[in-house]
Amino acid sequence: MPIVALGLNIAWEATFSFIYPHHSPQVYVNIIWFAVDCLILIQVLWFGPREFPKQPLWRFYLVVVLTVGSCFAIIITVTLQLVDFDGAYSAFSQNLVMSILFCAMLQSRGSMRGQHVAVGVLKGLGTALASIGFCFFAGYATPYYTYFLGISILIFDVVYVIYASILTHRERKNAKGACCGCAALCRAAASCPPLPCCAPEIDNLPREEESNDEGDDSKKTLMLNVFPLLS
Repeated sequence: MPIVALGLNIAWEATFSFIYPHHSPQVYVNIIWFAVDCLILIQVLWFGPREFPKQPLWRFYLVVVLTVGSCFAIIITVTLQLVDFDGAYSAFSQNLVMSILFCAMLQSRGSMRGQHVAVGVLKGLGTALASIGFCFFAGYATPYYTYFLGISILIFDVVYVIYASILTHRERKNAKGACCGCAALCRAAASCPPLPCCAPEIDNLPREEESNDEGDDSKKTLMLNVFPLLS
């Protein structure tokens, strides 16, 4: 998960759980998600340095601390500036940032490592339902900004799903090709131990050459036994 997206999530949930808490039962939902994001933060601190092997640890941790702190400042100041103690505008704004960052991370990695098509599908559905509820049932007179955010989030979520689907198909095709390549190598060299993925293909290889070799050996043995008798 992108660090900025995680920082915005933690900041929003902490702000509307403890600083400006929502009414029940929403506040309990916020606390649960805050706990989940804390677990994700622990994973980022543990595994994150592997994504930046050329950077020293202290610099990575400093960036994480500054990012999370800046996200808290952004959420709180936006809440006060817009008098948005429901957290609606800040929630949709950070959701758009998250959608863009997930697309950027997928493009940067060039693989589905740590990602899945379902991530984009579920996120898109959740945001769409929340956008509909906020725009048409929350009682805001002119939610034009929310219209813009909802449509923009949907566009980037669709982009993520399409790109993730392409990468998933490509990786499956490459994996299948690698397995077939292993089978060809094992066919060329009988001493090559078959890999688990190639075992079915190795078992189905034709045995004609082996049977011919056995027949030649039996003929040679018969001729060696017959020649002494004829002499």
